Amino acid sequence: MSSKRTFAQECESFSPSLSPKMNILIWNCRGPMTPSFCSTTHDLTNFHSLGIVVITENRISGSKAGEVFRSLPFDGVHTTDLISYAGGIWLLWQKKMVGIDVLTTTE
Repeated sequence: MSSKRTFAQECESFSPSLSPKMNILIWNCRGPMTPSFCSTTHDLTNFHSLGIVVITENRISGSKAGEVFRSLPFDGVHTTDLISYAGGIWLLWQKKMVGIDVLTTTE
């Protein structure tokens, strides 16, 4: 049997109640201030048992970013500063699942 057909059979038999494990998510997100961002992040974290999430191109910082962090299910946070309205990276993690020590960051 060809590998394409085997993969197709696996897809056909996939049960959504079985959660595939994806512990790291890297997301180029241009809208963390949108109403659906927090609920989508919670859903992805619960479904995939995420331990680490990297959000890029978030374009917010400071107190606005702090509001978003507090509403997410991660207790480890490290951010890089924006350059004007470009860029921005958030590294978020669950301390009970992973240990992260940030050694250095640059622009």
